[in-house]
Amino acid sequence: MIVGVCQFTLRLHTTHSLKEKRSLIKGLLARLRNQINAGVAELDAHDIWGKAVIGLSTINNSEAVIRGIFREAESLVNNCPGVEIVDISVSLL
Repeated sequence: MIVGVCQFTLRLHTTHSLKEKRSLIKGLLARLRNQINAGVAELDAHDIWGKAVIGLSTINNSEAVIRGIFREAESLVNNCPGVEIVDISVSLL
């Protein structure tokens, strides 16, 4: 059994307040939860309106499947308007 953990650091170009950030991140997290088989949460930078750090985790017997889930998540985040991925970190345990 392999545990995969992925962390995205995001720059938010369209948010100008914490309220706008929370709305954008809440929608993004809901979309990720509904479309991929992974646990999703906001991890850091809660009080910075131009930055977000989100994490995903999943368990599978195949490393290829886990990496595919993370690629799908990356694609969904890239398709979110006003969001730029600054850094991606993947760990397999």
